[in-house]
Amino acid sequence: MISSSLRDIKPALIGFGKLMAYQDGWRDYFDVSTAGVLRSFSAAIWSLPIFILYYFCVNYFLSGLAPVDGEPIATLGLLDGVLTFVRIWVAFPIIAFVTVRILGLEALLGPWLSVHNWTVFILLHFTGFVWLIYAAGLIDENGVLIFNGFFYPVVRLFVHYRVAEGALGCHWTTALAAAGIPLVADWLLIQLI
Repeated sequence: MISSSLRDIKPALIGFGKLMAYQDGWRDYFDVSTAGVLRSFSAAIWSLPIFILYYFCVNYFLSGLAPVDGEPIATLGLLDGVLTFVRIWVAFPIIAFVTVRILGLEALLGPWLSVHNWTVFILLHFTGFVWLIYAAGLIDENGVLIFNGFFYPVVRLFVHYRVAEGALGCHWTTALAAAGIPLVADWLLIQLI
């Protein structure tokens, strides 16, 4: 299974690029069989190293911020990191299951999960790279704030929209709702955690 999931990474990267560029044939790069969908969850394992680096870079960023009202900015604890990682990989399948039931697209849950999981793998690496270049001193705090406050949320919404539109094969308005429901639910979970 491990070597199979490693072999899934390169096609997923190519398929993701084609999907984002609105190119035909992107589906050929994702294994949406039951075994392929299950293997796509191994993207969580392959994302763990960059997530750990991301976690340390965020704490580095937070520890460098000026105190507010004389109080230092709190950094993320280990439990915060673990809960965030689990939330990233567990919340979406549950929310997606409910979403496809509401939309009457239950047969497309597997393809949506497969494409989504490899997309999250890519997004985590993209985000981790930005945090790494901050830690390396190549961008400053303002660059990180612009990235996290504006750029990444817009990119994330577009990417999840394209994944929903492509995997579910639905009208753009339905795809936007299908992408938005998990993002809003994720935001609510972040507020609770």
